[in-house]
Amino acid sequence: MAGGTGPDDRSLDDAEVRAAIGALTDAELLRLRKVDARYRAGTDYEPGALLKSALCQAFLRERKCPRHVAFVRFIAGSIRSAASHRRKELRRQVPFDTPFPVVSGGRVDSRSLAERLPSPTLDPEALLMERENTDAVDAIMTLFDGDDEAQLVILALTEGLKGAALCAEVDLPSNRVHYVIRRIRRAVEKRWSEGLGL
Repeated sequence: MAGGTGPDDRSLDDAEVRAAIGALTDAELLRLRKVDARYRAGTDYEPGALLKSALCQAFLRERKCPRHVAFVRFIAGSIRSAASHRRKELRRQVPFDTPFPVVSGGRVDSRSLAERLPSPTLDPEALLMERENTDAVDAIMTLFDGDDEAQLVILALTEGLKGAALCAEVDLPSNRVHYVIRRIRRAVEKRWSEGLGL
C-alpha cells in the first residue's frame, strides 16, 4: 500500500478501515466478542459495547490503526485499553455507599462497597483477590500480545474450561491446545519465577 509522505500514511485510511471492518470473519468477530466479554468485567459496559465502541472509533478514525498491526489485534487492543481506563475511572469515582455493578463468574453484583464489606462471601480479602486475579490475567495476556491463539486459550482457561470443552471453545485439536498451554506456562514461569497458578 504505497502512498504519499504525509504522517497519515502510517495508518489505514477511511476506505481501508471500512474494508477491514467488512472483511472481519465470523471467527474473528467471535474472538473479538470474547475479548469484549473478558475485559468488560469490572466495568459498567453492556455486553458488546466495548467491541462496538472500538469499531466505531476505528471507523471514525478517532483511533488510527497502524499499517503494520493486524486489524483484529488493533481492535482487541482498543477494547483492552477502553476497559482498563473505565475500571480506573470507576475505582476513583464510586462512592463507598453507592451501588455499582461488578461482573464476576457470570453474575452481576450491584451492591455498594459498604454492603459488600460485611459479607462473608465478599470480604476485603476476597475483593482484593478478585482484583489481583484480573490484573494477573491482564499481565499474562500482555505477554502474548499479537498471539491470538495463546490469548484465546488464556481466555478459555480463565472461564474454567478444560479438556474437550476447552478444545471446542478455542476450535483447536487437543495436541495443539496442550502445546499452547505449555508455551503459556513456560512464558509465565520465565516472567514470574513463582508462577501465577496456571
